[in-house]
Amino acid sequence: MKALSYLFFTTIKNSIKELRKNPGKLIAIIFFIAMLALVIFSRSLDSDLPSDNLRNTNELYAIVFALYSYLFIATSLKGLSSGASFYSMADVSLLFSTPISTKRILIYGLIKQMGTSLLVGVFLIYQYAWLNMTYGLSFGGLIVILIGYCIVVFCSQLAAMAIYSFSSNDEKLQAKIKFIIVGLSALVVSYIFYKTVTGTENIIDSAVEATNSFWLNLLPVVGWVKMAVVGVFSANYIHIISGVGLTLLSIFVIVYAITKIRSDFYEDVLLATEVSHSAITAKKEGNITDARKNVRVGRIGINRGTGADVFFYKHLIENRRSGLFLIDKTSIIFIIISIVYAFFTSNVINQNSENILPIFIFSTYMQIFSTATGRWIRELKMPFVYMIPVNPFLKLIKISKENILKITTEAIILFISIGILLDISPINIAVCIVARIGFGILFMSGNILTERLLGSLNSKVIIMFLYIIIMMILALPGIIIAIFTSASISVLDPIIAGLLITFIWNILISAFVIFLCRDILNYAELNNR
Repeated sequence: MKALSYLFFTTIKNSIKELRKNPGKLIAIIFFIAMLALVIFSRSLDSDLPSDNLRNTNELYAIVFALYSYLFIATSLKGLSSGASFYSMADVSLLFSTPISTKRILIYGLIKQMGTSLLVGVFLIYQYAWLNMTYGLSFGGLIVILIGYCIVVFCSQLAAMAIYSFSSNDEKLQAKIKFIIVGLSALVVSYIFYKTVTGTENIIDSAVEATNSFWLNLLPVVGWVKMAVVGVFSANYIHIISGVGLTLLSIFVIVYAITKIRSDFYEDVLLATEVSHSAITAKKEGNITDARKNVRVGRIGINRGTGADVFFYKHLIENRRSGLFLIDKTSIIFIIISIVYAFFTSNVINQNSENILPIFIFSTYMQIFSTATGRWIRELKMPFVYMIPVNPFLKLIKISKENILKITTEAIILFISIGILLDISPINIAVCIVARIGFGILFMSGNILTERLLGSLNSKVIIMFLYIIIMMILALPGIIIAIFTSASISVLDPIIAGLLITFIWNILISAFVIFLCRDILNYAELNNR
């Protein structure tokens, strides 16, 4: 056990020492901590919130259940294909060949994964401002939700590991497990839908009541953890003890089954770790498609376009092969999150454009992450785009067409959906769509500028940190101009006028930035990563 504890603490110590040799990463960490402190401090200055403006906390409990459920189901299903691993390739090299008990190695992996789960859930803390403003959630309450999130992450990866271990060599068993998971999920959704339709209250209250029903608290892990979290808020010690006890029991049962029943478990872990390592390496290098184990090809050949225009049709084919058209799964998740946010944070919108602004700001914030990467970035690492005898500026426009189409499609789907759900006027929907397209193109131009200036850097942390700063510099003048000039436009509502002004600014500054970076496809060395 001394060897494992030495490895664990030495890894932590070396990670801290590495910050001295990597000032960019240290600056990024300080920046994110400062932003976190700003979020918490800004809400503490406005702590006296009128209770009439707060929404029912039962809605928050329903959101927690939905978040935990999606996370657990999505991660568990990975156990049917690639599995999940608590280890890195370095762990495999150092530990699996040593005369250390496999049980102790598993305990080491479990402890290490607990820390990883905590880091994964840190993004929840950045949601403190709107959760406090909407539901009056305290910072301590957010920490409770974060702990529950980390437990669900941990249990879901443990479940994925167990599923992969027991079914990796049996396709019939995989089909049965998938049928059970999908069938149970469909049953839960059907139950919530039935209770919502037949409920005596309005649709939101009926859906919330169904989601928080006693029967759903009995669902493995998801229901138990949610029951414990809600028990903390309501000081219900029976729910706390029951939820924590059942979760710990499930962890013990899964670990016991893995170690006692599957004697060749660690042989399965080797493959799962290798698949995970390959996926992480591919994503770091920007080769997202390489992270997929199986690719559905279907029809082959581009058969359309000439010159640089062929890249646009190539990107469309790649989108089709990834299982979706125009938008990827990450974009769909962010669209759903934005719709849920709009659904739970707006009482009556209708013609009042002022109530649309928080929804627009939140969806634009989500858009930063959905447009942070694109298929055009991957083309910069291939030699073909540099070899086509076409004007480099025209080539840059052509390889960006798919991303522009994706941005437009996202905006249309998002705000038409929100408009239908919340009865927003058509003019407000149209303005929000146009303004969001403007910000999407601005974020894309910021990506191009980042690649032009920092394309040769290997540190993803530094690049992401500087990308956020560049986005702030590019967007801030347009926002300031919109604030000070929108009120003087008497023929339009100030919010509508402000959004249109930001669109004009974003398009102009984006065109200027792209023009300045027009020679990015002249020199492959600029993106030699």
